[in-house]
Amino acid sequence: MVWNEQDHPRDDDGKFTFKNGGVTNKTNKEILFEKSNKQKELQTTKQKRKNELLDILKDKATPADILYADNEKLEKKIKEYGLKEKMTTNVNKTLWDNPVNNPKISSPYGWRTHPIQNTKKHHNGVDIAIPQGTSVKAQAEGVVEYAGLAGGYGNLIIINHGKIDGKEIKTKYAHLSKINIKKGDKVGKNTEIAKSGGKKGTAGAGSSTGAHLHLEVLEEGKHVNPQKYFKF
Repeated sequence: MVWNEQDHPRDDDGKFTFKNGGVTNKTNKEILFEKSNKQKELQTTKQKRKNELLDILKDKATPADILYADNEKLEKKIKEYGLKEKMTTNVNKTLWDNPVNNPKISSPYGWRTHPIQNTKKHHNGVDIAIPQGTSVKAQAEGVVEYAGLAGGYGNLIIINHGKIDGKEIKTKYAHLSKINIKKGDKVGKNTEIAKSGGKKGTAGAGSSTGAHLHLEVLEEGKHVNPQKYFKF
């Protein structure tokens, strides 16, 4: 990269004012060094991912795969062979994002009177009141264990997020009007996985009386309050 003082002249006080906005006291050498470090970090992340993919392929990886193939091609090859991705480990729960924008809980986790059966039952998740067709995103990276119809859940997605503090964590998203992913897919944080549903009588609503997203979190197969992992 060539630094051009004409493109980034210093002000009278010695600061750089960039044409696209922003001011810094850093020297041109410091700025170039930071840019170089960011490029190295990106390359390291890509190489780490490539090593993970090659480890999954093992003896099915050719010399050309090792030397030249990009990660997208390796992921495609893994799917073609029907191999399984390793579960994500050491996910930081403090980094989890909400599955929808501006979420409002209409029915919290815990005991309640079931809206359809009219009996006292434990609510294993939270209901989030949102309009039909709202974008639903994965809260953290993981591997899709299930994506399809599941009785009263209607359209259901289950994502395995691997180990967090030594416990296997899964999330469930129910009453979906549309599913965008399939079993075996690896999803990243903030990936749109579905569109919300729940409107009575609509496809994928299951046992639901109105538009909403039902969300569950499981630790080692046992339900816990989803608010343990994110804030609404």
